[in-house]
Amino acid sequence: HWISLVRFAMDPWERWVLGVSLALINCAMSSAGFTLQRKAHLLAAQESVNPDAEKSDLKLNIMWAAGVALCVLAAGPDVVSYMLVPQVVCSTMACFRLVVVTILAHFCLDEKAQMREVLGMVVCSVGTGLCLCFGPVMETVEGASTTFYHPQIVIYLVIGLVIVLALLGVEHCDALNCRVSPDFQILVLPLAIGFITAMEKIFNTELGFLKPPDQLAGLLEQPQWAIMLSFLAILGLMNFYLNIRGTKRLPVKVFIPLSFAMATALQYFQSVAVFSEFKQMDMLEASLSLSGALLSLIGALTIQPPRLGEVDQPHQPQLLKTEDDLELNVEVGDMGNKGVSLLNPALAETACH
Repeated sequence: HWISLVRFAMDPWERWVLGVSLALINCAMSSAGFTLQRKAHLLAAQESVNPDAEKSDLKLNIMWAAGVALCVLAAGPDVVSYMLVPQVVCSTMACFRLVVVTILAHFCLDEKAQMREVLGMVVCSVGTGLCLCFGPVMETVEGASTTFYHPQIVIYLVIGLVIVLALLGVEHCDALNCRVSPDFQILVLPLAIGFITAMEKIFNTELGFLKPPDQLAGLLEQPQWAIMLSFLAILGLMNFYLNIRGTKRLPVKVFIPLSFAMATALQYFQSVAVFSEFKQMDMLEASLSLSGALLSLIGALTIQPPRLGEVDQPHQPQLLKTEDDLELNVEVGDMGNKGVSLLNPALAETACH
């Protein structure tokens, strides 16, 4: 019952401080996890091209496992933060995570940030600061709800589900011997992942308004809680499947920035049009907050822009063997790049659910 206590007993600003703190903890943990995975990948690649190097497979496995564990453990703070803080603030913090990742890559991985990355980090940091200073605070409610607190999201979810099913049909149309324009095909998977991620966050936010069951047996009397958790799990599995499919069908430097941009833009739309998070704010503060959110997204995409020119290039993964003869299908690109295959916010958020 601690969720109900936090959500309904604390003052709005106390919930905001706790929610933002949890979002920062998620940012730190997931960024550290990404960096550890990337470090293990780089060391493994160095060993594969240098036969005389001392083998340290156990060390690399531990490093990689620690990175994965940090990303998984970051799920808790991420889920709870969306229950306490408006979506526009949480999604802006997700953009800021790319700044932390880039800084860690610069100092820990010797992947030096260039002028474009520095400019993107500055823009993203300024935008995040504006959103945190002038952004909305989660609305105050008198008590927990037994159904959707925002009834309008039912229509939005139905429309979103129809769009996702249509996009999935287009994505798998090759099985029906149908052809789709290559220019449109590039956008299908990122759009599908964007809608799925955005719908996940809707259920995540609504959990903060929903009355939790007294005990496990209470799930029978209040099935809404179990239903929302089930939808979260289903959407998470769909997200995971599409991320795996995307890394096989599209270059990572195209697929991941586009997916991230789609998901973040849809969360911004949900914040304004679905949850009406700015309705109790004056025009100046709302404008500054929205401007900050957009700056944060622009800065994040400046750090890692979609490289559409690489769509037609062959997509060749490399197999790295570990001590246990496991083969990891790892995307190996230019060592000067940011290793975006391991720095995937969408995929990390999938693990969070």
